[in-house]
Amino acid sequence: MKPRNKTAGRSKGLVIAGGRHRRFSPVSAAVNKHLLPVYDKPAIYYGLSVLLGMGITEIAVVTDPGSMPALRAVLGHGERFGVRIEYVAQDRPAGIAHAVASAAGFIGGSNCVVVLGDNILLGEDIAPYLDAAMVQEGATIFTKRVSDPSVFGCVECDDRGRPVGIVEKPVKPRSGRAVIGLYVYDTRAVWWAREVRPSERGEMEISGINNRYLAEKALTVVPLPDDALWGDAGTPEGLHAAAIAIRERQFAAGGLLGAPELAAFNAGLISWKSLRRAARTHAPSSYGAALGRAADSALEIMNYGNS
Repeated sequence: MKPRNKTAGRSKGLVIAGGRHRRFSPVSAAVNKHLLPVYDKPAIYYGLSVLLGMGITEIAVVTDPGSMPALRAVLGHGERFGVRIEYVAQDRPAGIAHAVASAAGFIGGSNCVVVLGDNILLGEDIAPYLDAAMVQEGATIFTKRVSDPSVFGCVECDDRGRPVGIVEKPVKPRSGRAVIGLYVYDTRAVWWAREVRPSERGEMEISGINNRYLAEKALTVVPLPDDALWGDAGTPEGLHAAAIAIRERQFAAGGLLGAPELAAFNAGLISWKSLRRAARTHAPSSYGAALGRAADSALEIMNYGNS
C-alpha cells in the first residue's frame, strides 16, 4: 500500500519530545515525560502513530541530549515500523519553534508535519482532516474546543469567524478553541522558525511560526469535531485524564488505538509478519496481547479477501 496521498512521501515528520518536564518532578528527574504511560503505551506512541498513519517514512525525534538513549531504546531507528527515525538534539529547552529550527538539517527543503510528543491524538479520528491538510498550500493547524483556553495557544477570530491572530496562553482568551499540537507546514516553516524571537516566557513559541503564515494569508485553521479525541498529557492531571479516555475508547472500539505498529501495518509500511513479530516482542504485556489480536483479525480479513 502506498502513502495515503501524493504529498505524504515528500513530507518529513517531527516529534517534539524536549522541554523541561518540571511539572512531572520528581519522576522527570529520571524519565522523559513523553515516555510516561498513557494507559497501555508511552505518550509518544500516539503522535508517532499519527505520522505513520499518514504514510510519512522519514521522522526525527527532537529532544534534549540526556533523553536520547531512553527514547532510542523505546523507538529504535524505525525498522520495526517500516520507516527511518533519527534523533535531533535540542541544546536547550527554548520552545517548540526552537525545536523546529534545531531540525533544519533533517527537514532540508521538504514540507514537514510537526507533532508534540505529549499530545494524545488518534489518527482514526482525524484522518480525513489530515488528508486535506497534506494537499493544502501553506500551513494547516487544528483547533479543539476546551474549557480553559488560557493554558493553550488560542486562535482569535473576527466577527465573521476568520482567524486574525494566535495568542500563546492568553490572560483573557477571546476564543474557546485551543491550537492542538499538530502542525502541517510547507518548506517555509524552518526559515520562519529561525526568525521567532523569545516570548515573555523566554521561549520561541510555535505561535510565532503560525502567525507568520497567517500574515502571509497562508494559514488554514481546521476546527476538529467535539468527538475527536485530543488530550494534552503535559501535566499529571492531563496524563491521567488521557489514560482514562484511551481506556474507554479502546474498550468501546474493541481493539487497540494509537499503536504505531498497527498504524504502520494499516499504512502498508510493514507486513503482517512484522506485525505478528511485534506482538511477540511485547508479550506477555496487555499491549502485546492486543497487538496479537489485531494481527489475528488482520489475517482473517486477508484470508477472506483471498478466498
